[in-house]
Amino acid sequence: MLFDDGPDNQKELGKMLRLLNTNDKTQDMWKEFETRFDELNDGFTGKLVALHPDLTPAEIRMCAMLRLQLTSKEISELTNRSTRTIETIRSNIRKKMCLNSCNNLTAYILGI
Repeated sequence: MLFDDGPDNQKELGKMLRLLNTNDKTQDMWKEFETRFDELNDGFTGKLVALHPDLTPAEIRMCAMLRLQLTSKEISELTNRSTRTIETIRSNIRKKMCLNSCNNLTAYILGI
């Protein structure tokens, strides 16, 4: 099951992402986000880690945001990183997944 992009689920996950950006307890919030995200996405994180065990926790979070189809600009705003940094992280993820630049990373992640 792909992400249910119904308005209520989108709003709820969007709120959680914004809270992550402002909350001092971001580690606990990320765990809550990942749990909720996995419930809505049929265990995506587990499947991702099984396919690509060398991804770091930060790269797994990036993949979750890509699965929500957020743009690099939106991710940079949520994570307080530059768009260039986000593009570098995406490139590193592509390398770990053995995808070349012709492959759409988001499309691949949506297929997991």
